[in-house]
Amino acid sequence: MITECFAITNFPWTWTLNSFPFEQQSAIDKSQIMTLAGPGFLERGVNIIFTGKTGVGKSGLAVGILRQALVDGYRGRFCNV
Repeated sequence: MITECFAITNFPWTWTLNSFPFEQQSAIDKSQIMTLAGPGFLERGVNIIFTGKTGVGKSGLAVGILRQALVDGYRGRFCNV
């Protein structure tokens, strides 16, 4: 089932929160991102929007959070614009 979800989402990257290079992005607070990926935040059902310059990890973080949400049984959508 989870593999099916990943296949359907067509993620552009294979990032997970465990493989994301937080040490290379000093402006990103890892604990804050892990909070966003946790069930307490996801249960509120709000959207997450990342903004910033090209190449700072916005899409990688979004994919990592969505992957974790799918593993935890949630549904979600990844949009890259």
